[in-house]
Amino acid sequence: MTDLKCITCSQGYLHALRDYVIRELIDYFNIDVAIYDVDAILEVGTKFSGIFEWKMKKQHYSQYFLQSFEYVALKKLGKCMRTTPYFVNQILPDEIELIIESSNNPARDIYINSEFAVFEVNRFETKDDREFLRNKGVHYAVFDEREGRVMGFKEFRSWFGKLIMRNGGD
Repeated sequence: MTDLKCITCSQGYLHALRDYVIRELIDYFNIDVAIYDVDAILEVGTKFSGIFEWKMKKQHYSQYFLQSFEYVALKKLGKCMRTTPYFVNQILPDEIELIIESSNNPARDIYINSEFAVFEVNRFETKDDREFLRNKGVHYAVFDEREGRVMGFKEFRSWFGKLIMRNGGD
């Protein structure tokens, strides 16, 4: 069941919905139900141009981990929406505390001083195409840093602009 701490977290509404609404209905109707929570969907004009799962990290890693249920959601929604899913890891600047204390606009300054490790998720890959691991009972899809692209803010903004233009932006 949902604990009180989780109710106040950013995902608390999903846990409460699952525990206090959907679970009883699943039992009653005896069917499987999934709730997908993705971080962003990009639509350019009338075309979906990307779906994103976003994580924030304090450092670079040789491997990045995405919980399996998030990985599956990205692939399924990417197929349904006929768009490319992306796994984005925002690597926060080392001097984040100083930025927070001294900046007039810390959110902007943290963002423009971050780096971004971006992975394109192949929505058609099978479970045999990707490495998975289990840690403390949680399953993760593993993304090797060599699969992705690490960009500074300006390059990330340019990449995102190209994603928009490629799909019909003016």
